Amino acid sequence: MGTGFLVADSEYHRYIVTAKHVIRSKETGEYFDHVYFRKNILSDFGKCVASDDKYELTLKSKDKVLIFEHSDSDVDLVLIPLGNMIIDENLTIHNPKGIEIDETFAFSGIATRAIMDTLDIRDGKKVQIVGFSFQSAQKPQFHISRFGHIALYAKEKMRLNWKVELADTALFKPITADWIVIDIIHRGGDSGAPVFAILPRAEKAWIIGIVQGGSEMKEFCLAIPSYYLTDLLESAKKHWAKPQGRE
Repeated sequence: MGTGFLVADSEYHRYIVTAKHVIRSKETGEYFDHVYFRKNILSDFGKCVASDDKYELTLKSKDKVLIFEHSDSDVDLVLIPLGNMIIDENLTIHNPKGIEIDETFAFSGIATRAIMDTLDIRDGKKVQIVGFSFQSAQKPQFHISRFGHIALYAKEKMRLNWKVELADTALFKPITADWIVIDIIHRGGDSGAPVFAILPRAEKAWIIGIVQGGSEMKEFCLAIPSYYLTDLLESAKKHWAKPQGRE
């Protein structure tokens, strides 16, 4: 189980953002043919209602992988496009099956490199992560919101040991990236969660990172800066001229 969140740009290209290892087999490293997700609902009173409904999300069709990966293989980040997708001249699928998704987080709310500097994102800044790591057999779809601080944001590539779960074994894999180290203990299911900056005077919420996983330092979790996501979104947008599933 892991976390994903929905984003859209001004032209209504819509995607689910998550970590690669969330949708891969731990044994083979291959992407699953499909996964299931739950979409919680925000009530008229502002309460998050945990839905029991599951929806199928197709990841592969006719050996074609229907996702976008970051060009840097060390970056554990993928985009899953939503809407009508043309597989070949005889097959068009709608992803996800059984539901139309419109509510998304605006692409403009994901911080670029320049915006990270403008917002003065640095060590000591307060952040919030929202992940599906609630260990309840009855309601695994409840999210957990936790607050912490940036322990380290060096704004340059660092080689850190990232905790990788393979089958029944936990390994520490050295990964080079622009890491954000956060003083929040990583829990199973947090991977792929958005990291929000807590900025009291900001006019809107900003996503400044995406949770990747744990580290050798058990009291911390590792996230990558949001500009990895903005770069990937710009790359993915070049693959079509009009929004998927829209006329």
